[in-house]
Amino acid sequence: MKIAEEKKDLSFLLFAVLVPVLFIFVCLLFFCFDQSVLTAEQRVNFADLFGISGCVFAALGGYVGHRFGKLDAKLAVILLIVVGFFVRLAYITEFGFYEHQHDVESLRSSGHLSYIYNLATGNGLPESNEWQYSHPPLYHVLAAGIVKLSNALGFSPDRGFENIQLLTLLFSTLISVVSVVLFKELRLKGKPFCLASAFCSLHPTFFIFAGSINNDCLMTLLSLTAVLFLVKWWHRPTVLNAVLIGLFIGLGMMTKFSVVLLVPVTAVVVIVKLLTDKTYKFGRFLLQTALFLAVSMPAGLWYQIRNVIKFQQPLGYVAPIPETSDLFVGDVSIIKRILLPFSTEPVDVYVDVWEEHNLFTYVLRNSLFGEYQIGETAFAVFLVIFNLSIVLLTVAGVVSVLKKGRELFKTDDWIILLVLLVQLAFFVYFNISYPFGCTMDFRYIPLTVICSGVLLGRLTENDQRSGIGGALSSISTVTTVGFCVFSLLVFI
Repeated sequence: MKIAEEKKDLSFLLFAVLVPVLFIFVCLLFFCFDQSVLTAEQRVNFADLFGISGCVFAALGGYVGHRFGKLDAKLAVILLIVVGFFVRLAYITEFGFYEHQHDVESLRSSGHLSYIYNLATGNGLPESNEWQYSHPPLYHVLAAGIVKLSNALGFSPDRGFENIQLLTLLFSTLISVVSVVLFKELRLKGKPFCLASAFCSLHPTFFIFAGSINNDCLMTLLSLTAVLFLVKWWHRPTVLNAVLIGLFIGLGMMTKFSVVLLVPVTAVVVIVKLLTDKTYKFGRFLLQTALFLAVSMPAGLWYQIRNVIKFQQPLGYVAPIPETSDLFVGDVSIIKRILLPFSTEPVDVYVDVWEEHNLFTYVLRNSLFGEYQIGETAFAVFLVIFNLSIVLLTVAGVVSVLKKGRELFKTDDWIILLVLLVQLAFFVYFNISYPFGCTMDFRYIPLTVICSGVLLGRLTENDQRSGIGGALSSISTVTTVGFCVFSLLVFI
């Protein structure tokens, strides 16, 4: 009972207090702060102000909480989310809608920007499936709404597009919020809960997502929310949880079709529940499956079916890139690209999408800096080293979960492990079947950050043990803290 009340209390704090405050803050920025007129130097100065202010505010909040005996895990996590929010704000202030983007391009192309612009100007859904027009429209409709509102309020066209970043800023921050609620649902508490929350709230991928005006950030938020309700359903297999899983998977597929990967994950979880839980009857299974499909499939497939009919576009379609492109890496062996854990060629701390081919070394750095040179190089080097340690600890976490054997399905960790393995398997398959430098980008598997956070948290639950368990706990703690510190040093 006490644990249930604690979970309810934290969820209430996060959703009823933090989210509205952040939303109001974003709205105030929308009306009062026009970053489109700032010079490059002013952008950097404002970015530094926002980033440092967030850290100072959180430090003061922690100090006051400690002085009055109120600094517990819940307050610490809320302060971490606040820090993450201000670092995200700093990032979008320094880098506008025309910088550090993927597949956005100009209004004359068939990228995300023209997709949004055409919807904002009343031209409707794309009349072709060229390039990014093949994607479903949920994110683009929301972004077009921001542009249209900006135009109606008399803002300049550039500011209208710049304001889209306020939407992705909110989405990226909500990823941290939903992650925290997921960790509580997984019964992480105390230090493991704080470390997992810090890792996800301060991970560089989500800083970059905050400024990216494509569909990756919303796709991640909806996918993560679907995973949250899948875990909730595993604990409490109610009709409402089944419907909410279907809703968020459907909305995710309406944002980016790759969210369909959560459908087989959900199917496995449901089948395991049916086979292992005697209270979960077959009739209940049929009803909930029917409701799940009735909610998820129309939302998730209507645009795909439209494109099948209109353009003969196959399901799972990826816009083709010619093999003559400089991005093509299919002429490099799979052994060098995927099976070897490290590149056979010297690499810089920052990635070069046009020159590199080794998946592991690329992702190790791309997950931190995207395709860009961000922050001081010395700090970036340390962040890469800590990231490598995080990867190794995640592998250790996977092994520790698998060691539970038959007892594994009595826990909820196996669901997170399943999500992680499906994401990684898809990523490797994608790189083999579509051998281009751009397909090595970490933005295709951002859910693995949250999965790693859970596994890191589990490793630090062993801090009272001696031997390997205690050592891994200490190493995980130091590594996670170091990763978060250097993430802030790079991005502020």
